[in-house]
Amino acid sequence: MASRWQLASPSEQGEPITERSNDITENIDTLSPLGIVRQLRQVDAQIFAGWRHWESILDDGVLSTADRVSNTVIQFLEDTDNNAVVLSGCGTSGRLAFVIAKTFNRLLCQRAKQPFYHYIISGGDKAILKSGESEEDSWSNGVHSLEKVTDKAKKVLFIGITCGLSAPFVAAQLDHCLRHLEKYTPVLLGFNLPSMARTSKVHGSALSFKDVVDNLLEQEAKGRAFVLTPIVGPEAIAGSTRLKSGSATKMLLEAILMRAHQRYYRQREIGVAQSLLSYKTVYTHTFLQSKDIAAMLELAGQSLSSGGHVYYLGVKTAGILALIDASECPPTFGAGYNDVRAFLHGGNAALGLQEDPATKDPGLALGWDYFTSHFLPTLTWRDLVIFVLSRQDMDAKLATEVSGMCSSIHTQKGAILVGTGALPEVDSSMFRCCIRVLLPHQVLSSYWSSGLEEEEEAVNCEMAVKWALNAISTGAHIMKGKVLCNKMVDLQLSNDKLFHRGVKMVEDFGKLSKQEALKCVLSSIYTEDNVEASLLSDSVEKHITNAMCKTKVMPLALLKSTGRFSIHEASCALEQDPVIRSVLTKQTLHLNT
Repeated sequence: MASRWQLASPSEQGEPITERSNDITENIDTLSPLGIVRQLRQVDAQIFAGWRHWESILDDGVLSTADRVSNTVIQFLEDTDNNAVVLSGCGTSGRLAFVIAKTFNRLLCQRAKQPFYHYIISGGDKAILKSGESEEDSWSNGVHSLEKVTDKAKKVLFIGITCGLSAPFVAAQLDHCLRHLEKYTPVLLGFNLPSMARTSKVHGSALSFKDVVDNLLEQEAKGRAFVLTPIVGPEAIAGSTRLKSGSATKMLLEAILMRAHQRYYRQREIGVAQSLLSYKTVYTHTFLQSKDIAAMLELAGQSLSSGGHVYYLGVKTAGILALIDASECPPTFGAGYNDVRAFLHGGNAALGLQEDPATKDPGLALGWDYFTSHFLPTLTWRDLVIFVLSRQDMDAKLATEVSGMCSSIHTQKGAILVGTGALPEVDSSMFRCCIRVLLPHQVLSSYWSSGLEEEEEAVNCEMAVKWALNAISTGAHIMKGKVLCNKMVDLQLSNDKLFHRGVKMVEDFGKLSKQEALKCVLSSIYTEDNVEASLLSDSVEKHITNAMCKTKVMPLALLKSTGRFSIHEASCALEQDPVIRSVLTKQTLHLNT
């Protein structure tokens, strides 16, 4: 029987799929760690199997468009000195753009070609480490950042990534491309139907995202643009597109670009589908370790629930994926910046940002040396340290460093070890919990391109790391009470999209009108039970600015929406027990006695 406090699934036909509740995970917050992992596994299977009757990543239409984009990349590879490929996005999409650009520029350098892949992330390089969600609302910043990156290029293939077809920052860039088709070829990558693109007008423009999509479709029909919108279904945690939408983004773009490089250098006609099937194998073998993933998830959940921390210590690209996973926890779960924190061997030199964010904000230092000097001395039994290692990144010297670091850490330690054919050569007995993802080299190599085996092996291993990390951090926050049913109940209302998502969540949860739900959210933001009429007419931008200075905005609003709590009473209840489901259960028991 469904819980009384069920967050209702949207019934509107036009509700964006990425915002919907996934039927599989409606009660994921009540499950054991292993149950959580199994449901995450089922939801991720929809990337390959598809969702309902919609076209997904392995369907002909999507593959055909992906192949055409890949063919365009081949043309651009003919002149890397004057052409550019730009990948742009906000939040997770921008961070993945950074990783993918880094991967394929390295590939060009190995072949003595000029690197021509560029990335743009709203909020700049700092946002790779620390979320800056509010930046995605800026139309003018989107245009300016694109002009800056492409100033010297004669021809530009622009790939705008926005999972929900909603980010104004990316809409502005796509619109700029459409206005200058003599220079730009625009590509839209997202995971909603084009008809579901956001329809509200963007601040700073007379256009909505839907207007931009309609213009893109018109140019696509003329062969001057591409719209790539496979449907992979609702996320395991509603709206958390860092999960399977992020995974699908990484897989699709790597498949498109890897095929382009393979065809350019080897002249073999191999489609995008072959590469995507290699990731399906990675998915299967990663979740064969579900029990070990669940064990690590449980340790992480116990650490966070007891007031401790989870620290990732990673190497090279596996470590960069750990940085990304950690950076996503504050906006997704209302977590503190240090609740889940990642450190990269070699620091910014290994990350490769043009400017080290720590020069302006020392608290953003990310090297193992910073962990050793600032965090190691304060570790307690509540903390968990997880090493994130891929066999390709390891050598004897690094293995010795890992052993030395392990011996200096006197708290719980775990490791994620990934490799094809063999695992990183470290002593697994040093760890209380160890996830060993051994990918089948012989099977995967049948999908790889001749001459690009090393690169394809690397991106396959990266996906295994991403799936494991996403499961651990998501499950740990579920255990901490940051998820109710399958909704992020402590998300930060840090931009227009998230503000309206929060209001909608309160509307569904309390079964209220939109106006009453807005009043509950504003009551929480301004700590007033009776919201003045003037507040209702104030701009969303003002509310967002005030919300970003507060904690527990959404938990307070949700409790307020039940009609059983004032803001003060809700605050006191959450001080005693931060888990909303527990607070509501206690309140129900109290009323029944």
